[in-house]
Amino acid sequence: MTTLGRGTSASGRLVRLGFTDPTRSAALLEGGILGSLLDDDHALHDLAGTADPDEALRGLARLLDADAGNAALLLTELGTDDVLRHRLFSVLGASRELSDFLVRHPEHWHQL
Repeated sequence: MTTLGRGTSASGRLVRLGFTDPTRSAALLEGGILGSLLDDDHALHDLAGTADPDEALRGLARLLDADAGNAALLLTELGTDDVLRHRLFSVLGASRELSDFLVRHPEHWHQL
């Protein structure tokens, strides 16, 4: 398990941010391409600010898998564009159906 300074585990940090399934969410963040978000306080706080932070994170993982060729670009954009990050996370955390739409049509994340 990744620790984030002073003995704080990823799942413990996620609990404090309001995630309700911190074990699953930490596993998503600790493995693969989403690992960079663990060190991005802005991204974690934006995820936590959504209607369903766990669903927003799962939706992001699904979107990155669906558009693997552009995954690095999307993560770069999320790290540099606060408006895009907030909008995308809000959409992903608001509705499973909206996440499903973006997974089926990943090119539409650019429109956010």
